Parts: sequence; C-alpha cells; structure tokens
Amino acid sequence: MFVKNGDNFKMEAKEGDGLSSVDNRVEQEHSDEETEFVEKIREEPIAPDGGWGWVVLLASFLSSVIVDGVCFTFGIFYIEFLDHFQEKKGKTAWIGSVLNGTYMVMGQ
Repeated sequence: MFVKNGDNFKMEAKEGDGLSSVDNRVEQEHSDEETEFVEKIREEPIAPDGGWGWVVLLASFLSSVIVDGVCFTFGIFYIEFLDHFQEKKGKTAWIGSVLNGTYMVMGQ
C-alpha cells in the first residue's frame, strides 16, 4: 500500500496485503552457508593483532626484567669490578654510570 508523505510516496506493509509474505520469502532465500558464516563470525571474535599480542607482551616483560635486573643489581658486581681492575671507587663507578646512561639513551 502506498502512503503519501509530503511530496513523496512510501510503501507500508499492513497485515493481510501480501507484503509480509514477500518479506518472509526474502529472509528464506539466504543459503545455509551464509547463515553459518554469520553465526561463526558472531561467535568467534578474531584478535586484531592476529594473536601475537601475548608474545609481544612476554618479550617486552622479559626484556624489562633483564635490563632492570642488571641495573639494580650492579652493586653486587661492583665489588668484583673493584677487585678485578684494582682501581679506586670513583673510576670503577663509571662502569655503572655508563651502563645506566646507555639504557636511558636507548629508551629502556
């Protein structure tokens, strides 16, 4: 049934005019494969990064643990550096300063 809406006409379906049966036939024309595909998309969300996000997270965590572990435990190695180089504390302290400075410049 056509209804005038201002200068335009639009089609409205009313019960008993046969248009509702057309809508049912259009819905039934979709194949079973299309229906299964749509249901599969709705059920299984796909990771936007392809699933590599956890690998990147683990690698960055381990990198931070190793780099920060070396920086924060430098005091343990410092005593060995004093014995090995047989130098004063001021000169041997440059090792730790350069190490930390390098890590800061590199962005860790």
